[in-house]
Amino acid sequence: MKMIRTFLTFPKSLLILCSLILATFRPVHADSIFSQQGIGLNRYYTSVASVGMGGAGIASFNPFTLHYMNPAALSFFKLTRFDGSMLIENINVKLPNQTGRFANSNFNSIQVAIPLKTGYAIGFGLQPYSLVAFELSGPVETPAYRAMQTLEGSGSVTRGFLRFGGRIGKNFAYGLGMDVYFGRIQRTWRLNFETSGFRNTRDQVSSYIRGLSGHIGVIAKLSAKLNAGAVVYFPATLDYTTDITLVFGPRTDMTEGKVKLPLSHGYGINYHPSNKWQLVADVFLQSWGDIAPEDIFNAQTANTVVGAVGAEYTPTLDQTKFLIKRMSYRVGFRTRKLPYLDTNGEAVHENVFTFGVTLPYYFYRSKIDFGFEVGKRGSLSKNTAEETIFRMVVGFTSGEKWFKR
Repeated sequence: MKMIRTFLTFPKSLLILCSLILATFRPVHADSIFSQQGIGLNRYYTSVASVGMGGAGIASFNPFTLHYMNPAALSFFKLTRFDGSMLIENINVKLPNQTGRFANSNFNSIQVAIPLKTGYAIGFGLQPYSLVAFELSGPVETPAYRAMQTLEGSGSVTRGFLRFGGRIGKNFAYGLGMDVYFGRIQRTWRLNFETSGFRNTRDQVSSYIRGLSGHIGVIAKLSAKLNAGAVVYFPATLDYTTDITLVFGPRTDMTEGKVKLPLSHGYGINYHPSNKWQLVADVFLQSWGDIAPEDIFNAQTANTVVGAVGAEYTPTLDQTKFLIKRMSYRVGFRTRKLPYLDTNGEAVHENVFTFGVTLPYYFYRSKIDFGFEVGKRGSLSKNTAEETIFRMVVGFTSGEKWFKR
């Protein structure tokens, strides 16, 4: 029996391999073809309620919504709050000569906020920072054999956080937090032979990532109707350990290295023209382009900017009214450039339209939020692939009188 011994040093060979098979591959399972580089794709997420407003929410606060971006919003809570959400998405992938589809549901976020006294609170929680989820498959034909070549990636980096929020007077809030990053990213290359006499081969590389960083944020009431906010997430250098497993031969020794996360900073405004309306806008910048390829698993990076705008309308807060009049309705739009260049060295852009609703219950102490995103990532005229996105986030928020202040 013949054996073909191929060893790929991931992820340095990843771009080369992807370039070779992208022209003939079919997408088998893929959260995103564009998640194949670095530590995967990250998402802009401020809160479940903000999903329907393009994701904008850096300057937003209220005592009923837990925010994940700006820790200063914690200082406005008077009840202990629990928040959890899940993500449901459908991605249609389009290539020059192929199409594919992927559907998935997964954990999105969880957070607990506990008031200490009036104007001060702590919070802790978890949310995905980045996700790797793709599978590429294509035929290989030589005079000696025929085979199917597959490259797949899976895993994520999760951010756990512990934060504190406080207020100075009635018009200025501040917050700071510690971030813990951890996760595993796995990439596997397979060659399954259709020709008899050859034995299938596989190389698998798993990277275990962990490290610490921090963030700060502020919210200022500029007037009775206008708030402004800002956040800074500090750069991080994370440790990783890579374990290489070969189908032929012994497992190699583990290797260690560093991977870097960029400086991130964002700014937002929140305008309430009346007690029924709020208008929001965010801009969020990340210096991915300042990270050398060797510090991010040999990915080619670019600085990113997220722009988001949205609006919310709540007809009434009167508990005696019908539910449909007490619900909040949202619309928005978000645009961003992805942190990685595609395999052709081109920038990839994402544009989504959003909408959402809130169903309050238990006298506004608890609520259910629905947020929807519909849009496009990449372009066949510029990139190797184009993806149509439909995403739904469902969140549950509950308030309790524990530690009421």
